[in-house]
This record gives sequence, C-alpha cells and structure tokens, in this order.
Amino acid sequence: MIIDSISNHIAPSRKFTMHPALLVQDLRVSLHGRALIDGVSFTVDRGQRLALLGASGSGKSLTAAALLGQLPASMSASGQLQINGVDVTLSDRRTRRSGLTAIHQDPMSALNPLVRLGKQMEIPLRHAGLSGSAARKRALELLASMGIEEAERTMESFSGELSGGQLQRVCIALALPAAAPSW
Repeated sequence: MIIDSISNHIAPSRKFTMHPALLVQDLRVSLHGRALIDGVSFTVDRGQRLALLGASGSGKSLTAAALLGQLPASMSASGQLQINGVDVTLSDRRTRRSGLTAIHQDPMSALNPLVRLGKQMEIPLRHAGLSGSAARKRALELLASMGIEEAERTMESFSGELSGGQLQRVCIALALPAAAPSW
C-alpha cells in the first residue's frame, strides 16, 4: 500500500518496472523437427547474473545462440522471450536481440588480431550513431569502467599485446550497450 502510493508520485520514467530484464519461457530449439533443447525457462532481474552450467554438448551455447538470433538456418527456435517486458519473436531471424550480447570464453578468438583494439571498440559505437570523437571518448570510458588504467594505450594496442585478463575486460567493455550510461 505504501509502495503503491509512493510510486504514484514518481515520474513515469523513474517508476520501477515489474518486468524482469530477461524472461525465457519454454525455449525449444529443433533441428528437422527433432528437439535439441526443450522446455528451458528462466528469468534474470536487473542487476542479476545468470550462468548456464553443464557438460560439453548439453546445450549451453545453443541456448545462447537461440536467444541472440544466431542459430544456423537449419535450426528453429520457439518459446517466449521478453527483454525488459517487451516480447521478442524467437523465430524471426531479422529480429536482432537488442540489449543482449555474448561474451565469449576465449577473448583471443573474439577479437581481430590485425586491427587495433580502439578501432574494434569504436566500430559498434559508430554504428549506434556516435560521431568519431564521441565513439572514441565512449570507448575510453568503457575501458576505464572495466578497471583498465591505461585506456589510451590499450586503444592503440593489438590483441596480441595484452594479457588474457586484459583482453577479457576489453571484450566485456565491447559487450556493454553503446547507449548505457557510464558505469
């Protein structure tokens, strides 16, 4: 009762949402009609983390690929996917998973060894509508938010010049939404 009356005085943009950040219900991935994954359901609230654990071949990567819209054409996905309360169609390959991204286990295979890290960070930021200088500034902010103290030097480096831990932090910075506020 008190929460209801308080929430009525908060501007609509500041009200708390009752929706989880991510809702997956009855996810099914099929290949030629045969279920490879069946009945996967989970929710992730804002600020929570979720780890998919299982033996090799148990469907962790396939689950992620289905949610990201990255299944091979021979596979199909069904079930319910909501991002911040908005339904997203799993079966529509043109639908990109706004707000979802993957951070791969091996940062060396996720980054182009022939392109400076700064350029790799700026490209998605430019695609999100930032100008060149704004993209560079945002990339530096994202690197700093990951605890990378020498962000300028990191931007000028190639992936082979950094440690695995540093590269993983670069990959996490790359995965953060371009429009997100500074962390």
